[in-house]
Amino acid sequence: MRLMIERLASCYARPALAAVLVISMLSMAATHAADSDTASPASPGTESSKPPAPQVGLVTNDPKAFQGYNLLAPLNSTQTFLFDMQGRVVRTWQSDCSPALCAYLLNNGHILRGGSIGVEAQVFGPGPGVGGRVQEFSWDGEPVWDFRFYNARQLPHHDLTPLPNGNIVMIVWDRKTADEALAAGRRPELTADSHLLVDSLIEIKPTGPTTGDIVWQWHLWDHVVQDFDKSKPNSGNVAEHPELVNLNYGEDALAPIAATKDGADKLKSVGYVGAAAPPGRPRANPDWTHCNGLAYNADLDQIIVSVHAFSEFWIVDHSTTTAEAASHAGGRSGKGGDLLYRWGNPRAYRAGKKEDQKLFAQHNAHWIGKGLPGEGHVLVFNNGGNRPDGSYSSVDELVLPVDAQGRYVLGPGGGYGPDSPVWSYTAPKKTDFYSFFISGAQRLPSGNTLICSGATGVMFEVTPDKQEVVWKYVNPLKAGMGSPGGFAAPPPPGQIMTSTVRTLLAISPEQAKKLDALQHEVDGRLAKLLTGEQQKQLKTPQAAKMAGFGASFQTGQVLTPGEQSRLKLTDDQKKELAEIQKEIDAKIEPVLTEAQRKQSKIGFAFGGPPPGGAGGPGAPPRLGELLPAPVREGLKLTDEQKRQTDDLQKVADARLEKLLTDDQQKQLNDPKTLGALSPPGQLMSPALQARLKLTSDQKKQLRTLQGEADKKLAEMFTEEQKKQFQQMQANVGGLAGRPGGPPAGPGGPGGRPGGPPGGPNFPSNPVFRLYRFAPDHPGLAGKNLTPGKTIEEMQANEADQTAQTAARSGRVSAAGAHAE
Repeated sequence: MRLMIERLASCYARPALAAVLVISMLSMAATHAADSDTASPASPGTESSKPPAPQVGLVTNDPKAFQGYNLLAPLNSTQTFLFDMQGRVVRTWQSDCSPALCAYLLNNGHILRGGSIGVEAQVFGPGPGVGGRVQEFSWDGEPVWDFRFYNARQLPHHDLTPLPNGNIVMIVWDRKTADEALAAGRRPELTADSHLLVDSLIEIKPTGPTTGDIVWQWHLWDHVVQDFDKSKPNSGNVAEHPELVNLNYGEDALAPIAATKDGADKLKSVGYVGAAAPPGRPRANPDWTHCNGLAYNADLDQIIVSVHAFSEFWIVDHSTTTAEAASHAGGRSGKGGDLLYRWGNPRAYRAGKKEDQKLFAQHNAHWIGKGLPGEGHVLVFNNGGNRPDGSYSSVDELVLPVDAQGRYVLGPGGGYGPDSPVWSYTAPKKTDFYSFFISGAQRLPSGNTLICSGATGVMFEVTPDKQEVVWKYVNPLKAGMGSPGGFAAPPPPGQIMTSTVRTLLAISPEQAKKLDALQHEVDGRLAKLLTGEQQKQLKTPQAAKMAGFGASFQTGQVLTPGEQSRLKLTDDQKKELAEIQKEIDAKIEPVLTEAQRKQSKIGFAFGGPPPGGAGGPGAPPRLGELLPAPVREGLKLTDEQKRQTDDLQKVADARLEKLLTDDQQKQLNDPKTLGALSPPGQLMSPALQARLKLTSDQKKQLRTLQGEADKKLAEMFTEEQKKQFQQMQANVGGLAGRPGGPPAGPGGPGGRPGGPPGGPNFPSNPVFRLYRFAPDHPGLAGKNLTPGKTIEEMQANEADQTAQTAARSGRVSAAGAHAE
């Protein structure tokens, strides 16, 4: 396998062919990671001309595997699955948003998951693992808590952890402006004119179905040191303060991966790089520390945080008050919020050299729980990119230098031990097991270790001694181009209308041609207006990033005020730009219908009530509405067709009112339910049906009602309207709960416009983490664990339903043609 890859890579004179083949083979190799004992060896001296498709679902299930139930929250899915050792699903939870990023089974049988706030996160710019919501669902799928936390300065991301008292702790970005960073002693070349994202920990106490109080906070910004400028705050000798964090240290571990198109595409597919970013550095990294996981130790009352960009994990004292956590004294440790311990990369605090680095962009550092083999040790997934001896992953178990009081001791050289793990897993051939980002591991009661190779969606269990693979599962959910953060990168500077807005406005093919021509004109005018250096700046990956946090993008706007400032336009250029904008506004106006013009000016209120109240100007499409206003305008319905549509909608509304319970009606009218928006012509998307928990009888009635609506629309539309309507239905796919768009159509939120479905040769949908729970786990007590279908079978059923819907559409067209 490796020989084939090297040969293909050497044939770079044919880059397109080589790239496709190399990615395909790499995906194959990753999918078969850590499974050399179960794979069928190739015949000596032969190589298959056509490698078999990677197997998905259950691959290996040896009797030596620890029996239990697996909790899976795929990155690009709104569903969370609990399945048994045979891959059969015993419980599914349906949410209205993608995860941020994993889910936990609580002792009461509920699940807790971070969730993305979706399009509302656009104000934060592109970034990985964005959250903003915390959701708790009962065993039966009822929403128990749906808490939102975000503002102009703060946004949760990546991970959260439940505490024994029922509170939760989240990782939260604290946004600092460039001026604030420079004033604190940050080097200008590390800051440029960008903001800085500094991590913090926020503890929330639930107080109601949608409310919570902040009861404790820890902010990294209170515990930094710098020796760049003695006149600035935080001045000190970095090497003398390992308890503080060097404000001017940091490496972008994703940069080497994003330097190639293949790597950049993989990062784009799961939101770690903006969808429009070309190969290169992911960002002039404002995401300074990029904390990606945390865990809590109740005995020590300490929190461990995995710090991706530093290749370290840190331990902080949770026994402090918020005031003590902002200081250097107090709490059980007496050190306030200073770091109690750090490990993985002593260079970060100048206590070692590059060869002393032990961790490489790690994830999921946590204490092994009570009663488990290795209790009290730390287990960490060491992703292993750019190690001195090559890129490969390992799972490492560490014994920390800590006494019974939880005090950590520095080594003689000023760095923290240990020198090496007490146990480690790598593949027999190390490079066969490599997940360059996300991922995790869990110690099981049997002593086996469950490993999630997140980038490839491969999960497997190894024994402690012989390290043989006794269970293996490959996530069968197909990857989409949607971001797990659930939001798109800001539009490229100079783009007057994004593909998402075109979809929401139901832009017709004729309108699209006119808009494309206008865009071509804008591009030409900007090329003449801007200097060569300004044009270069405009096209750099930084362009979207710089305008990302707190910027607003208005349909038809050529350059935002922020972009004009960044490009340092002269007064004459600004004057000429104003003339260009005026001309473009005048030309866009007649292209759009009145409804489209009104909607584009007001925007799309997906996060709450629209301007003017529910149903007022600017309201998004109503759930259960067959033909929203922009769709009607796009189809150019006649007055008679509009009357027939209104009559059809009244009948559908009345039938739905009888079909749904009072509680379901309430949910249907809740603006937050818009995450389950249906394509035009569809009364309820599968996601909405799941959210409302329709019974089998309700679904049957809904199918009957949908069939009648399909027939009426077929009789009403002209042949041209039918073709246009089908195109609209396809284009809304990404907004109807699917993570990505169709071929040649706009991607879903976070997707790359025009991107292929399934992403760049991922063998499966990436997985942030996987957890296994023993049959006697308190959360499973008394629960119905009857095994159902596998995820593959569930997908096949959904595919059948999609095919049936498509077939119905075909019959609709035929019926309409016959009627005419």
